[in-house]
Amino acid sequence: MLQKQAVSDGTQLEFKDMQQIALSCRAMKNGAMSTLKKQAARGQDSQVLPKVPVPPLKQTLDTYLKCVQHLVKDEQFKKTKTIVKKFGAPGGIGEVLQKKLLERRDKTANWVYDYWLEDMYLNNRLALPVNSSPAMVFPKQTFRDHKDALRRLLPVDVARGQLAGTPLCMKQYYHLFTSYRYPGLKTDTLKVDMNTASSTSEHMIVACKNQAITGMAIDNHLLGLLKVSKELKMERPDIFCDETYLASNHFILSTSQVPTTVEMFCCYGPVVPNGYGTCYNPQPHHIVFSVSSFWENTETSSAVFVKALNESLLEIGDLCNRSAAAASQPTESSQAASQPHKSGK
Repeated sequence: MLQKQAVSDGTQLEFKDMQQIALSCRAMKNGAMSTLKKQAARGQDSQVLPKVPVPPLKQTLDTYLKCVQHLVKDEQFKKTKTIVKKFGAPGGIGEVLQKKLLERRDKTANWVYDYWLEDMYLNNRLALPVNSSPAMVFPKQTFRDHKDALRRLLPVDVARGQLAGTPLCMKQYYHLFTSYRYPGLKTDTLKVDMNTASSTSEHMIVACKNQAITGMAIDNHLLGLLKVSKELKMERPDIFCDETYLASNHFILSTSQVPTTVEMFCCYGPVVPNGYGTCYNPQPHHIVFSVSSFWENTETSSAVFVKALNESLLEIGDLCNRSAAAASQPTESSQAASQPHKSGK
């Protein structure tokens, strides 16, 4: 079970609600297909997204060492530096894998997408709810009909913050009513059919036994190098067997920012047994948080985490307020200079 520090309206979906959702989705599908195709066509014509870059190998390896140094003891870090130096040496394994990765970038629309999808989701053998699929609670909305819902659901999205206005990839939107996850023993498969226009009966599994970017970061790059080594049937490179690499991929704190124009919250579970799942939605004057952890793990407590998080945010707010107040006050020297000079006789 999860400890959930989030507020909801207490609404529960019963089986009849699930049936209605399934029927509604089935009814929407046929009408949605033409809308999705038109959206995709318009997106391809008007927004040509640049390809995701493959960072320079040396840049990624240098950044990797800076990021992991605090995770391990000095003796282990020295070992890691030796392994990384060998991996990135001229003519070494790293250069071979980097070359193959650059070739993949030239041949595909997005070199990292399939790698990321498989590693983050399709390889996960745990139950999808909580462990993979998030829950999202939005304010109640009223739609005139199914088409009205689609119009609000499928606008072309753009980045916010430092890259504000930059068009974002909408590929997953177009898979909304045309794909499903086909289970496998070790890895699931994402089945997509963009040409489905049939009105024949379809089905959806709601529950079974209660289970149902700049591009220059290092994690995807390292993942890509690892995947390429597997495709080449190479022995797993030492850098990916190293204790430091394994520690760096044990995410005790799994966070995700989900900013929206409405006040909603998204929640999901930790990705490791002794971890936390923390999702947050920044609003103009406050931030909505959802924190989760596993009851059976004695190392974690959502209540303690939330208390520490709240105290930290208050301290940050106080620091910002005091800094702003200090910046708005003139210095003593400027005050003296602004006063009229009186000379004695």
